[in-house]
Amino acid sequence: MSTPSSPRLQLFKLFLRAALLLLALPALVWVFSAWVLAGYDAAFVQNAQARIDAAPGLTTEARQKGREEIGAFSLTHVCESADTQGLSQAQAVRLRERACGFWGELEQFSMARRLSLMTLVFGVLALLAALGLGALAFANQEARYASFVIGWRALQAVSVVEVVAQGVLGVWLSFWLTAHFFHKYWVQLLAIAGVAAVTTIFMVLAGLFKRVPRDEPLRAEALEEAEAPALWERVRALAAAIGTAPPRQILAGIDANFFVSEAPLAIAGSQFEGRSLYVSLPLLRLLDEEEADAVLAHELAHFEGGDTRSSARLGPKITQYDHYCNAVSAAPFAFPVLLLLRLYRTIFEFAFKRESRERELIADAKACALRSPAALVNALIKVSAYGIYRGHAERALFARAERYEGAVGIAGTIGAGLADYAASPRFIGDMDASRMPHPFDSHPLLADRMAACGYHVPTQEYGVAVTRAPARTWTQAIPLAEAVEARLWASYEALFRQAHERNLAYRYRPANEQEREIVLKFFPDRPYAHGKGQTLTITYQGLQLPDGSLVAWSGLQKATIKKDRELILEHTMEKARDQPLKLRGVRSVNARGSISTVTTTIDLSLFGKQKDAFKGEFGNYWQRDQVMRKNASPG
Repeated sequence: MSTPSSPRLQLFKLFLRAALLLLALPALVWVFSAWVLAGYDAAFVQNAQARIDAAPGLTTEARQKGREEIGAFSLTHVCESADTQGLSQAQAVRLRERACGFWGELEQFSMARRLSLMTLVFGVLALLAALGLGALAFANQEARYASFVIGWRALQAVSVVEVVAQGVLGVWLSFWLTAHFFHKYWVQLLAIAGVAAVTTIFMVLAGLFKRVPRDEPLRAEALEEAEAPALWERVRALAAAIGTAPPRQILAGIDANFFVSEAPLAIAGSQFEGRSLYVSLPLLRLLDEEEADAVLAHELAHFEGGDTRSSARLGPKITQYDHYCNAVSAAPFAFPVLLLLRLYRTIFEFAFKRESRERELIADAKACALRSPAALVNALIKVSAYGIYRGHAERALFARAERYEGAVGIAGTIGAGLADYAASPRFIGDMDASRMPHPFDSHPLLADRMAACGYHVPTQEYGVAVTRAPARTWTQAIPLAEAVEARLWASYEALFRQAHERNLAYRYRPANEQEREIVLKFFPDRPYAHGKGQTLTITYQGLQLPDGSLVAWSGLQKATIKKDRELILEHTMEKARDQPLKLRGVRSVNARGSISTVTTTIDLSLFGKQKDAFKGEFGNYWQRDQVMRKNASPG
């Protein structure tokens, strides 16, 4: 069981990981370069003292004094600053010309030490800024908005500076570690480090300019006032009682929630601006009018509190930030920067969700004042129960092993089974499981909301609240409710059937012609020209070679791509060949002394421009076979 301090402990661990990875490379370069520079200084002093010892005509006292004076001399300090350390200006200039040239080793290590120190300081400041801006987000809505806007732009700049600085340090270190200790360097290591650094920098920079994908259109229909005058009248009355302006549009859908928004919403090619109220038609059928009024009053209270205005301003920026994090996560060596971005995002999320829970309780209080605590609490129980059971029902329908030829009947399944579910021991267990708090929860626990309303329903009586039939619902005041709901369910079920059918294509072995038809619909034979006169075909059964033999997925033990030029397959064959396969670009050898275990090598270059497409399809079809064998249907 989680303890109240566990989220703080997780945040502390995230901070430590971010700090360690962000500072590790510059710290290593600083230690290494400082150690090497100290060696240069020691060697210079040792050579100078040896010359003093060998100088003729000096007294013992003069030699000792000369040794002591040169013992405190730092060649590095003279190269890095204007301080001559007792030398004349002319002597210092000659010394710098001999020892401190730009391409000299001493100057390179000196520059690396300075750059690593600056990167260390910059990294520490970035960590402190992330903590400070995160703390600012706990103040209020305006401070949270300022925190995110500043944090978003600042961390963008930090991420670019960090990957450039650490990329330079990484490439430099990959050369000098081996050059210093082994007096040679490996071109391959330097090339790998250089390519990785350039790729990381490019991907982080590209992430700044990537367009954020548009949100999926909302599955809903607008209810015009002429189509639902009674509902519109009630919503306006509730808005006036709360002291806020009513929504510009009421949108009806079939999702298991109610919400309000001031952000632009897209619905089937139409764009809705300004205040929107989304109502769930299935839930409106479950709630009586007073319970629905309490829920609607709660949602409208978010308008009055400025919650929707704040979300509309902040939401797109949060989406951009998360999209940028996804782009950074794909860069090969940007993990330290990614952890810094996640650190701030996690702290901000704590603040954002804490305030969201507080605003929910405020909206609850206003709804209870307008209607009754009992109405709101019973509505919350019904909404929660419907959402949980709908998830169970849809997962059960999705697990079906046969294709749906007609309607799936999701709404009917939920309507027929909700009462039995509410009376089952599983229901109490599901409701109890949702009582464990988490700092990322956007809504308070049901128990906390009941306590705030001053109305408590024991857990064992939740089922009674869910199964109590409403005397009158708001759907009865919406003449088009049934038709709208039918259209929305039909659209939703079409997507459900499509996803289910594709899932079956992964699950089927196949065992009969009907199952084979579904598998071939999503995984048809894919022929690829392999040089002149040869074709390799990827099928759901395996890879068909030019001589007609099949490398079956069931016998494929390992597939390796070597230098992006060869695909090496270790596999068994259904029938052993009398002679090893020797076709142009395809060769097979007996790999392990067994007549049925073979290594087949395929020259990828002969696919020409289709090489990448072949590799992608090969991986997809092999994955399908692995999924099928793990989750094969009973048929």
